[in-house]
Amino acid sequence: MKSTQALKITLIAMIGIALSGCELPPLYNSENSSSAGNSTSEDSSQYTSEEISSMIEGATSLVFSGTSTVEITNNNGQVTSSGAYVYITGAGDYVLSGSASNMQVQVNADSASVNLLFNGVTLGNTKNAPLYVVNAEETDIIVAPGTVNTLTDATSYTYENATEQDPNATICSKDDLNIQGTGTLNVTGNFKHGIFSSNDLRFKATEGVGPTINITATNDAIKGKDSVQIENGVFDLTAGGDGLQSDTTDTVEKGFILIKGGTFDIHSGDDGLQAYRYVQIDDGNFTLNTTGKGIISDLDIRVNGGTFGITSVDDAVHSTGTATLAGGNFTVSSSDDGYHAETTLTVSGGTHLITKAYEGYEATTINISGGTSHITSSDDGLNAAGGDGSSTWGGPTSGTGTINISDGYLYVNATGDGLDSNGSIFITGGTTLVNGPTSNGNGPLDCGDQSGYISQTGGTLVAVGSSGMAVGVTQGSQYSAIVRHTSAVASSSQYVVLDSANNPVITFKPAKNSYSIAVSSSLFTSGAYRLYSGGTLSNPTSTTDGYSLGGTYSGGTQITSWSFSSSLIHYSYGSGTSGPGGR
Repeated sequence: MKSTQALKITLIAMIGIALSGCELPPLYNSENSSSAGNSTSEDSSQYTSEEISSMIEGATSLVFSGTSTVEITNNNGQVTSSGAYVYITGAGDYVLSGSASNMQVQVNADSASVNLLFNGVTLGNTKNAPLYVVNAEETDIIVAPGTVNTLTDATSYTYENATEQDPNATICSKDDLNIQGTGTLNVTGNFKHGIFSSNDLRFKATEGVGPTINITATNDAIKGKDSVQIENGVFDLTAGGDGLQSDTTDTVEKGFILIKGGTFDIHSGDDGLQAYRYVQIDDGNFTLNTTGKGIISDLDIRVNGGTFGITSVDDAVHSTGTATLAGGNFTVSSSDDGYHAETTLTVSGGTHLITKAYEGYEATTINISGGTSHITSSDDGLNAAGGDGSSTWGGPTSGTGTINISDGYLYVNATGDGLDSNGSIFITGGTTLVNGPTSNGNGPLDCGDQSGYISQTGGTLVAVGSSGMAVGVTQGSQYSAIVRHTSAVASSSQYVVLDSANNPVITFKPAKNSYSIAVSSSLFTSGAYRLYSGGTLSNPTSTTDGYSLGGTYSGGTQITSWSFSSSLIHYSYGSGTSGPGGR
């Protein structure tokens, strides 16, 4: 059991929630991209392949060579050069090609929109950033199809004014920045960030295909202070800080990450994806290897789809507010929590394989209403604990907590408590299988010591493990039993519940030695039952994770027996010894 621990996860699909006085923006609706002003929907600056080819033919051309040489042709009157600088001061289409080792392209176009077409360009800078957007209504970097483009900045920056903080990235924009096209963009951020925007940073798809972005950065690989929005693309990011970050806190509906698709391979010295307001992921393939957290938000995380492989030192998914996982296929290995939310964690869909975690799911309120979860934890499988988070491990301290299981499939193998709520546990549906601890200091199920209880009105529960703190369902509307026994049922053996006609109703193979079983099922009816261990089960109608239904049974050793009648709950302590009766 854990009353303290590092907090870490979150995802949610709710809108209009107020947390810490900050209102969340509306959910992006993939069926209606105009429903949110911060969507990545197609607009006038989203170009087709044909339009990109046409733009290249008629654009102002900048061909770089040597150290700081540029040849400008078809000049629209908005481009000048001086020494190691190229200045773009007005709207237009500009094609960049060639190679220069010490050059800065600077955009200062006031309220104009500027298109920079990367057509096989390599730019470096020995004192600063190779691309700096000082002022523009919007700047589009269009990575031409079939081209490889490379930008590298200086290790330390020289500023004209010692108080300046910008530029701070290899590609740095103080206004909105869009990146699209189907070519390749390689960025090395030696000084700080790889790609940075003070406003919105969008990666758009060209006819469904996004650019290939390869970034190595000392700090964050990609940072859009107001937002990072990605429609598609291939992202290979190595960062000393975060892979993706958006951290604006003082503007309503800003400070978010929205991903509709793409492939992401992120190795980060801190977090994989970090946003203040929310992280929303609709689809994509994610491989995250982080020293910090995998996915983190101060307010909300929402996952609707995608495939995730997360290896993290800290929590794999962490929200200081809420988190909702409505979809997605997750494989998680965390040295701390798998999924953590300070307030509410909801798992309503998807598949969730937590192969390693301190605690699998942790939040004040844990709602499981769908999906398939397999959790292996060194402490609690599920921990619902309220509190202020001021603990040694950074997790919730003592207080209230609730676990609600209404549907879905949940399998837990925990060294600590299997399901632990500082308040109560409510099971109304689904299948819940728990392999609890071998130590008597914890139990397969645990609820609040004072007013907490375990209620079951639907679904199936099988919870096995040590007997010292073993408890079962204490109230509800379907038949339940809790049996403690003195001889171990080993992992090589099995529990079998037989009805009065000797038909196996439920069979369960524990993952380790077990001295107790709590079981509740809608399959139970009024009548006599016997609990056996060992023996042979043949031809079950279904078997999953050691849980079998039906079949024929022979051999085995009887542990105890009971009858369900007016009493919904049976208690048995020791082989064949009746407990305090049911209610």
